Amino acid sequence: MALDLTSFLVALLLSFWLLKIWKPWISKGVPVYGSPYLPPFVRGIQAIAAMSANEDAFLMSLLNTYGPVVYIPWPMGHYYILSSKGIDSVFAAPEKSLTFTSFRLKMTESAFGLRARDLRFWTDTIYPMHAKGMTRAHLADSFQKFYHVFANKVDDLRAQVAHGSVEIDLVQWVTDAVFDAGLAAVWGLEFVERVSNPTNAFHKMLDRFDNSFPIVASGLIPPLLYPFLKPTRDFVQSRDALKRILSAFVQDGTPGLDDGVIHDVTQVLIREKFSADDAASFLLTILWALQQNTPFATVTLFVRALQMPGLIERLRAELDVSGAMRGGDIDESKLHDSTPLMMSCIYETLRLETSAISFRYAQEDYIINVSDDPAPRHVLLPKDAFVMAHLRVPHIAAHDNSAQWDPERFLPRTGYKEELATLLKEFRGFGGGVSMCEGRHLAVSEMKTALACFISALDVEPVEDAESMEEINVRGGVKVFGPKKDRSRTGLGAYHFIGGMKVRVSLRK
Repeated sequence: MALDLTSFLVALLLSFWLLKIWKPWISKGVPVYGSPYLPPFVRGIQAIAAMSANEDAFLMSLLNTYGPVVYIPWPMGHYYILSSKGIDSVFAAPEKSLTFTSFRLKMTESAFGLRARDLRFWTDTIYPMHAKGMTRAHLADSFQKFYHVFANKVDDLRAQVAHGSVEIDLVQWVTDAVFDAGLAAVWGLEFVERVSNPTNAFHKMLDRFDNSFPIVASGLIPPLLYPFLKPTRDFVQSRDALKRILSAFVQDGTPGLDDGVIHDVTQVLIREKFSADDAASFLLTILWALQQNTPFATVTLFVRALQMPGLIERLRAELDVSGAMRGGDIDESKLHDSTPLMMSCIYETLRLETSAISFRYAQEDYIINVSDDPAPRHVLLPKDAFVMAHLRVPHIAAHDNSAQWDPERFLPRTGYKEELATLLKEFRGFGGGVSMCEGRHLAVSEMKTALACFISALDVEPVEDAESMEEINVRGGVKVFGPKKDRSRTGLGAYHFIGGMKVRVSLRK
């Protein structure tokens, strides 16, 4: 009898599982990825394999084959939105229909280990406080901290080349320098000192956490299996180690910080009786978002700008005219407002070298327009649907030369007003809507400041063997090479790299 009951339960569970992966998806006008002769779960696995092999080719294949919206079956189970109009419709949707906030909090709980409370506390208090603290008006002190730390790094390098050139790994040097300066900008100099011994251990710990983040964020691995798989085991170990460091910082009263977003958010969490460990979980979300994107985006900017003939001379001339770097401090307002060519270089870098996805969860049936043509095309996103707006698609599909890095693409000039307006409208390097990256002002300022400091003092010449590098498609057909990209961070922001890039550094001529 017991055996019969067990067999019945196993058969019942198996039936539910088979129904989940075999049942045809009722698309309601939305095409389904893959061959109709294959079961849906096989098509879902094929999509994961294709995305992992070549993200851009996969996304363009989706757009060309299925149009502006396509459903990817389980184990993904997502609606992919690929058109500019569709992405705008997702961004414009009310929170009660397509929610980002509840998804954001759920990710904070599952990936970062936060024991959250009611949603309203986060939507009414913490998230607005974080957003306000990351506006330009509240970042003046952070801008200066970043400048001073990064400028000291440049001075150290300048001292090394005072009597002749030296070879460095540009990827390693830039990521380390921007990482430390970025920490100082938001977390304070005392925090940098706390995590600087042994050298780079904290940075490597965060890298280890980030390397395993995609598989955890995918939701494909149940938490019960985390201890048995190396990537998820590494994720948990590095996450917990980082949280211990941040928890000690919270317990010590965030030393060195009398104001700023980290100080203010921590004070509210402690006042609301959150434990130091839970406060550390939320602080880890800020740390990860800022420190695992800007340093790598800055490397990409350096690699391209430093190798484009004549570009550095133009950027230096622009800096001289702006007056942003006279004296011991940096005038961040002048740097922001008076360097349009440098801003164009940054936007172009973020356009080509980031992979961002904006997630939403449908809390009710909701209709969006996905057509980029004048005639609308409305599709229904059913209740409980997971929606992924792929922000990279408009970046790489909009123009014939979209694959080229063009430093002047976003540069205002005569006769270019309408085309530039369209480009800026389609630029989504920082997302959009309620999921717009709150650290975007700091990120752009850090990238500008780093490039300005470096080119003001130093010259660079690549020495790496081109065979070990990746050729970069730039305007004018110039031969430019850079480190190979790590394409496993699909949808998580700035691309990281496999290996480094040796360059010869000398004093500015």
